[in-house]
Amino acid sequence: MRRAERAAKRRQSSTSATIFESDENKDDTEVDCFATVKWTVSEMDTSETNCINGIVINGDFDKSETKAVDVQLQCNLLTDGQSKFSIKTIKDNPVAMKYYTGFLDYKHFMFFFGILGPAVNHLQSRSSRLTPVNQLLLTLIKLRQAKDDVELSFMFRVSEATVSKTIIKWINFLYFQLKEINIWPSQSTVQQHMPTGFKRLFPHTRVLLDATEIPIQKPSNVNSQSATFSTYKHKNTLKAMIGCTPHGCVSYVSDCYGGSVSDRQIIERSPLCKEASKYFERNDSIMADRGIMVQDLYLLPFPPC
Repeated sequence: MRRAERAAKRRQSSTSATIFESDENKDDTEVDCFATVKWTVSEMDTSETNCINGIVINGDFDKSETKAVDVQLQCNLLTDGQSKFSIKTIKDNPVAMKYYTGFLDYKHFMFFFGILGPAVNHLQSRSSRLTPVNQLLLTLIKLRQAKDDVELSFMFRVSEATVSKTIIKWINFLYFQLKEINIWPSQSTVQQHMPTGFKRLFPHTRVLLDATEIPIQKPSNVNSQSATFSTYKHKNTLKAMIGCTPHGCVSYVSDCYGGSVSDRQIIERSPLCKEASKYFERNDSIMADRGIMVQDLYLLPFPPC
């Protein structure tokens, strides 16, 4: 008799749970499982945490009240096959797309991909695990976020060598595909988008110029070492002149030179000097760093470069 009473009390005070789960997929696909959990709890604190068969649930219960609670749980089980980063990961997230690639959304990204033409299909080798779309995504993340190759290899689940080869291949491909685009804006366009404060102080500015240097591996050839060594950076570099509008849009990129070349020499060899009449109009001004001494090059209507 006493054994039966104790068993009945245990059944009343114990937590009963029924879990209905969807069938598990055994292949490398994402599993969405929904579980309905029902239990009865008595004499528990409001701050107590309940754990039923490994499912932790924070409940709000009264000590003297027994409640029946229905909880619907959704779990996403990611396998190794889908844990890698790809365009599918961010295609529905415009914020992530903007952060990683600079494009407004997935539609904008695919529009640019389509502009590159059918030649993109010839960039994929048979052994490559990345589709052309994901190769472009990897390259844009490298350019925009400057992530290390090892981090990109973790994200896309490929080797560091594959990451390096993909970036080099795509940067060269993008250069030849996009180099014919004229990025130099007209005077009216610059004036239209010029910030109010900047326009009040420097109303005739057409372009802002400054040099940038990119560190490179030390060449084995002695002459190349001398040509690329930068006394400013104290290392071997490549140097280029970058121009942007007052609004911040890049409007000019020069050819690259060894780090030993001066800023003035780059401008003297650039179309901005040799073909100034094609780039500038009357009353245009050039804003440059104080170390770039080029005032005398633009004193005449057509610079004598």
